[in-house]
Amino acid sequence: MNSLKYIITVSIFLLVTTESFAVSAELRTSTDAARWVDAGKVDGSTWANTSNYIEIFPDTKYQTVMGWGGTIQEKHWEAIKILSDAGKDSIMRELFDTSGCNITFLRCPIGCCDFDLNEAPISLNETANDYAMDHFSLARDSLRKIPLIKMAQAINPNIRFWGCPWSPPRWMHDNGQFDRGNMKNDAQTLTAYALYLEKFVLGYKEAGINIEWITCQNEPDIADGGYPKCGWTNTQERDFYKNYMIPRFKQSNLDTRILLGVFCCGTFDQWIKTQMDDATVRDFVGFTSHSYQAPDWGLRSSKDYPDIPFMQTEAPFGWPPEDVAQNWNEGRDIFNNVSDFMNNRTSVYTIWSMVNDERCQSGFDWVQMVAIKVDRNTKRVTYHPYFYAYKHFAHYVKPDAKVVRNSVNGSAPSKVNTFLNPNGDIVLVCSNAYNNQYALTVKVGNEMWKANFPPQSFNTLLIKSGTTPVQRSTPMVVETTSPALSDISTGGSMLRFTLSEVASGSREMDVSLSDLNGRILWTGHRGGITAPVGKHVFSLRSERKGLLPGMYLLSVRLKKRDGSVLTMENRLNVAH
Repeated sequence: MNSLKYIITVSIFLLVTTESFAVSAELRTSTDAARWVDAGKVDGSTWANTSNYIEIFPDTKYQTVMGWGGTIQEKHWEAIKILSDAGKDSIMRELFDTSGCNITFLRCPIGCCDFDLNEAPISLNETANDYAMDHFSLARDSLRKIPLIKMAQAINPNIRFWGCPWSPPRWMHDNGQFDRGNMKNDAQTLTAYALYLEKFVLGYKEAGINIEWITCQNEPDIADGGYPKCGWTNTQERDFYKNYMIPRFKQSNLDTRILLGVFCCGTFDQWIKTQMDDATVRDFVGFTSHSYQAPDWGLRSSKDYPDIPFMQTEAPFGWPPEDVAQNWNEGRDIFNNVSDFMNNRTSVYTIWSMVNDERCQSGFDWVQMVAIKVDRNTKRVTYHPYFYAYKHFAHYVKPDAKVVRNSVNGSAPSKVNTFLNPNGDIVLVCSNAYNNQYALTVKVGNEMWKANFPPQSFNTLLIKSGTTPVQRSTPMVVETTSPALSDISTGGSMLRFTLSEVASGSREMDVSLSDLNGRILWTGHRGGITAPVGKHVFSLRSERKGLLPGMYLLSVRLKKRDGSVLTMENRLNVAH
C-alpha cells in the first residue's frame, strides 16, 4: 500500500495588496419590551482613531464551535401535543431550523430524567436481576421522546446525539430505590449495565438515531433527592468504562464514545483528571464536560487535553417565582452564562428545558426556567428571555465557527464574544446590562462600524464575509496525498469524494475547504465512521448554497482507532 502513496508539494506565493471596505453590517437587538428586533444596517467606514472600541482579530482563532445543544424531555412533548401541526412546527423550527437556534446536538436521557413524567418504568429494564437484559425495552421512549426527535430530524437532519442516564435500573442501586443510593460495584451488575447501555445505542440506531457519545451517569456525585439519580465515585466510573463498557462496545464494533460527564459538583482533578489519566479511558473519550461548575473547566480541559473538545451539558435553570413569569434579569443570567462558557473554550453549549407547559414544572414537582412555555389551556406560546439570550448566539454562530480573539479598549459592554463563521462572517455578541444606551465602535483591520445598544439589551452584530481586508505575503505550501482521495466533485451545494483503503481503521473525519489565501470557507465533520472507505457526500452549509468558480484546497483529516492522524489535501478546481 505504501508504494501507491506519493506526495506532490506545490509552493504558492500570494501577495494581496488591495483592500476592500464594508458597506454595512447587520444589527439585531433584544430588550424586555422589544425582542429580536432587526435594528437595520450599520454602515462601515475606514478606521479613525477613537478612545473606546472593541477590536476583533479574526486570524487569532481558539476553539471550534461544533454546534448548539438542547435536551429531549417528555414534558416538551406533553406541552406541544395540544397545538395544531402548524403550532408544533413553529416551535420546533425556532429550536432546530437555521431560521431559529439551529440546535445540532441533543442530549437523550437513557430512561427517565427529572423533566420526564413521573411514571413507571423509570429505567429501560425494571425486571429485577435481569442480567441478560431480556426485558430491555424502549416502549416508553417510543411514545414521546423518539417521536420528538423525529420531528427535530425532519427539520435538521444533521442533528447529533448523546445519551445520558439519570438512573440505572433500580435493582442496580445498592438500596433498590431509583432516586437515592449508590451504584452496586459487583462484576455481574456492571457487566449487565454495560449491556444495558449497548442496547440503548443499538435500539436508537434501529430507530434512525445515531448515539455518538454516552456517559454512564448524570451528576454521579449527587445520590439523594426526589428525582432519578444514582451515586458513583470517580474511580468507580473510571473502572466501569475501562473494564466493562469499553470492552463491550469494542467487542460489538460500536463507535459510540464516552462523553466524560455530567458533573455537577466536585473538582476538575477529581472527575476529569482521574479518569483521563487512564490511557484506555482517555482514548475512548470524545468530549469532556460538566453542568454547573465554573466555566474555566473548559479552559483547563483545552490546555490539558487539546485534542478533546469541551461541552457545557446543562444550562443553569434558575428558580422563577410562583407565577413563573420569568423576567429579563433571569434571561440575562443565561446570556452571561453562555458568554462565560464560550470565552472559556466551550465547543457546545446545551440548554436544559427547551419547552414546557404553563406550570414550568418538572415531572417531580418543582419549577424551573424554560426557554419556551406553552399554556395548554389557552394554547398561547411564550418565548421567555431565556430563549432570546440563547438565540442571539445560536442563530448567528454557525456549526464549525471559530471563537476569535477580541480586545476591549476603554469602556465596554457587559459581555463580549466574537466568532468567525465558516463562510468568513464575523459575529459580535454583546449584552448591555446598563440603564443607559451604549455607543459601540467595532474595529476589524482598517475598518470600523458604529452602533448603539439599547439599555438592558442583548445584541448581535453580523459583519458579512468578504468585507474585511485580506493581506498575505508569506508562501503557502500545499501538500497533496494520492490516491487516498479520488473522484472529487461538487454539484450545487454538495461535495463528493472517495476515500481509498488508506482510510481504513478511521473513526472520525474532519473535512474543510479553503481558498488559496488560507481562509476556511466550509468545514464538515463525520463521527462514528464504520466504513470510511468509499464515496462520501457532504452538504456545503453556507448561505451561498455552493461554491463560486475558482481554485480551492480540500483537506480531509482522519483520526485512526489507534490514535494516529492522517491528513490528505487536494487542489479542487470548481468551474460552472
